[in-house]
Amino acid sequence: MVTYSTIGVLGAGEVGRAVTGQAVRHYDDAGLLRRHGYAAEVLGRPPAAHFCEKHVTELGLVCPTHRHVVPIDANGEVLPEPVLITIDLAAISVA
Repeated sequence: MVTYSTIGVLGAGEVGRAVTGQAVRHYDDAGLLRRHGYAAEVLGRPPAAHFCEKHVTELGLVCPTHRHVVPIDANGEVLPEPVLITIDLAAISVA
């Protein structure tokens, strides 16, 4: 089981134009980004949890190779379905 630490809350202007409101980022004990929560304009601005998993290291850079986004309900609980976005990277190359 992964234990998350919430490091900070950033305003929308600090995390990019596709995110509205506030974003909360969760890091594990190794300092890896494991989850961040936000409301994305491209999804109609519902609150969502974006999970980052299966980290690999390439030339000293750590990248998650599996990401998925699921909704957060009105009570702030992460819902397992529907999966709104899934990204799987088969290869990481750093030049």
